[in-house]
Amino acid sequence: MMLNQIKHSTISHRARSLCQISVMVLSTFFLSSAATVAHHDGYGDIVENLIPSVVSITVQAESSSGGQFQNIPREFREFFEQYMPRERGQEEGQRRPPLVQAVGSGFFISEDGFIVTNAHVVKNGVNIIVELNDSQSFEAEVVGVDPKTDIAVLKIDAGGRKLPALPFGDSDSIRVGDHVLAIGNPMGLDFSVSAGIVSGRNRTLTGGYDDFIQTDAAINSGNSGGPLLNMSGEVVGVNTLYLNDRRANGGSTGIGFAMASVVVEDVVDQLIEYGTTRRGWLGISMQPITEEIAEAIGIEAKSGILVLDLLDGPAADAGVEEGDAIVEFDGRAITDSRDMLRQVAAAGVGAEVDLLIFRRGEERTISVILGSREEAEGQEIYPASRSVPEPKEGNALGLELGELNDQMRQSLELEEDESGLAVLGVDENSEASKKGIRTGDIILQVNFQPVMTLEDMSDAVEMAEGEGKKSLLLFVQRRGQRLYVPLPLGDA
Repeated sequence: MMLNQIKHSTISHRARSLCQISVMVLSTFFLSSAATVAHHDGYGDIVENLIPSVVSITVQAESSSGGQFQNIPREFREFFEQYMPRERGQEEGQRRPPLVQAVGSGFFISEDGFIVTNAHVVKNGVNIIVELNDSQSFEAEVVGVDPKTDIAVLKIDAGGRKLPALPFGDSDSIRVGDHVLAIGNPMGLDFSVSAGIVSGRNRTLTGGYDDFIQTDAAINSGNSGGPLLNMSGEVVGVNTLYLNDRRANGGSTGIGFAMASVVVEDVVDQLIEYGTTRRGWLGISMQPITEEIAEAIGIEAKSGILVLDLLDGPAADAGVEEGDAIVEFDGRAITDSRDMLRQVAAAGVGAEVDLLIFRRGEERTISVILGSREEAEGQEIYPASRSVPEPKEGNALGLELGELNDQMRQSLELEEDESGLAVLGVDENSEASKKGIRTGDIILQVNFQPVMTLEDMSDAVEMAEGEGKKSLLLFVQRRGQRLYVPLPLGDA
């Protein structure tokens, strides 16, 4: 009897403990849910302080022939074509008016009237009107425009009135899943707010300077140029575009993009100071270093860039060479080509920076004074000039190779002085085929040494094997483009 009582007492104690744990778990859940609801209810307090900083922008823009809404950015065009009436007496096929009207959003970044918006909002604008949330309107002038990041800066004169500016936040610290707010003028509905989360980071959509934050906060036509804000009321992005699904009648699909503030701040500072961007420029073309490439060239760093070609510019003047592996830019590690491009651009014109370079296994530091990308755009890459040997053909590494002759150069559309080994065929079961080597490629170098003859190739393979290397690094030219390709020695 006593044993049964003890067992019953133990079971009852465990049951009570389990009950208590369950109550605690449920309480925590409901308290968490309540906190979440309270947080969402709290958006009103945040938004109340933010909306006065957001503006509505109406732009009269020059129209090219071919349609009333021809010059309006694509994301606005469908809205205008659907909802805006034609002018009185204007029928299909008649002459269109010389000006069209577009709308967008923006926000103050200073008390004296500087406004950030999208470049496409003010494109070709001849009359730009900024309306505040208290219905006051001001004519704005364009301070500067950067099409590469789709950012523009405007300025209004509010007669000495202090305007409510928004601070920039650190977009690099924002995480997928964090709450964000988008404020703007979607579909002509002024000063509307939508809430959501960050659904993606570091999206590249239109160019090398992109750093888009993806969000499910509703972004529609008219939101362009408005702020994407964190829960501290800081601007972490500029709402720029959304995915347009025609099944949603051109409305939000829950996938919108805002240019990250880490990019915007630098662009805005330059536009205000100079009226244009002044991006730093090295004068190189490049490709990212992979683990295979790092192993092939014998460096420990698993990231960075390889210099493919040099322009007549700062890098060449400082002594950088083709094939150099750049792993740090001014003391900061380089992750990939895009990271390198952004770091160089952000450093600015005239900046003196140190490049940590590996050249044929040796580490060195080279100081470079950066030039201006805006001034340099359009330069041509120097062609290599080498002597040309008699043509021969042979096989190596699963490749059928031929020394270049005049007939090959004509067939491959090469310059008369171009030299190297032409790939005449690729064994489909070889590592070369797996690595993407194609018939018609020109092998210019192996392990940074020029190859002009089959003997050069044979010597390069033997040297690599003698040094215990597991792969070769081929420098390949393909239709005017150059790239490095790591090739395992298993097929040798």
